[in-house]
Amino acid sequence: KSKKKKFYGYKEHLRVNGETGIIEKVSITPGNINDNQEFNYLTEDLPPNSQLTTDKEYDTNKNHQRIKEKQSESFIILKKNRKKPELLAKKETKIYQEITQQRPMIERVFAEAKRYQGLAKSRWRGIWKMAIQAFLTFIVINCKRLVSWLLPPPGQILSFSL
Repeated sequence: KSKKKKFYGYKEHLRVNGETGIIEKVSITPGNINDNQEFNYLTEDLPPNSQLTTDKEYDTNKNHQRIKEKQSESFIILKKNRKKPELLAKKETKIYQEITQQRPMIERVFAEAKRYQGLAKSRWRGIWKMAIQAFLTFIVINCKRLVSWLLPPPGQILSFSL
């Protein structure tokens, strides 16, 4: 997919909790929709004092401002051509480095959905059918995360009393 090459399909837009890996919000769009168009939806109920990181696609002044309006802190990964001094200064901070290192956890959700849960291909044609497939896939991924929290680590003995 590029500006010259057409892309037919669908895109999944997610908001994932960086600490837990739980998917908090999902949006499905046709493949020709720019990711920035979904940014407002994904951040509309963002809790105050959140720290939000995204990939470079979302690095616009408008998105940084939107996060600031939500009384949260922007850790969007900056594009190489960024010239705004306040953003460049933030890029050098330790917290920026720590937060942006959570990106692999978020990308892991996409990888799991595509590799192990069958989301690489749409099973049916149509945005609503794709949305159902994606929502069910992400529910399964969230359930797997919850079960992994409830079960003891491997090797630990379970004991029950009735």
